[in-house]
Amino acid sequence: MGKRYKTDFFDGIKIVGSKIFVEHTKKALRLLKKKTPGTYKTLVLKHLRCIRYARVSQVNDAGEFRVSNITAYPDLAWYASSIVHEAYHIELGARGLVDSGTSAELKCIKVQIRAGLRIGLSNKWIEHLKTRDGTHWKSSTRG
Repeated sequence: MGKRYKTDFFDGIKIVGSKIFVEHTKKALRLLKKKTPGTYKTLVLKHLRCIRYARVSQVNDAGEFRVSNITAYPDLAWYASSIVHEAYHIELGARGLVDSGTSAELKCIKVQIRAGLRIGLSNKWIEHLKTRDGTHWKSSTRG
């Protein structure tokens, strides 16, 4: 049936994946909790119910963030900022706003940059985000 995954919780968020993935996710959440407590409380804790390892990164309206290696492992601060990005998609939907597509991606990227600056995201990643045009959601190779 496939790999056996560990299930654990951090501040009520269910985390499912390998032992390494679960611990890495907890580190990302701790970083957000320490460096961006307001964002952590009002976006991450409010909207994310589960963070689960998957082949492709995506979030759904039920608050499940499926996370791929490309999203989780390049850098801890990148992963943490991506958690904020995905939680903001859910926030947009909760406000009755469009939560997908190019304009939503651009809004989520702005929130990701703000959080990234507070958690120590490297200039390389900040510049990468600033060059995004919001159309990466159309790519079948997204991580």
